[in-house]
Amino acid sequence: MGTYRERIVDRQQAGALSRKDAAAYCGGVSTRQLDKWAAAGLIQRCKLGSKTVYLRAELDRFLQSRLQKVEANDE
Repeated sequence: MGTYRERIVDRQQAGALSRKDAAAYCGGVSTRQLDKWAAAGLIQRCKLGSKTVYLRAELDRFLQSRLQKVEANDE
C-alpha cells in the first residue's frame, strides 16, 4: 500500500490536494499553517464546492521559493 506520502503522490494525478494532504506534502505542517500562508498571499487555494484544495504545482512553486531563500541566506 505504501507510505502516506506515497499515497499522496498517487492522488496527485488529479492535480489537487486536500488540506490534509497538502499539509503532509509540505513536510507535515498543520492545515492552519497552510491557511496562514494562503491568507498572506504566499500560496493560492481553490474551493471545489465546500472543500478547500491546493494545487500541487502551486505548492511546488512555493516550496522551491522557500528553499531558494534558505540557500541564499546560507551563502
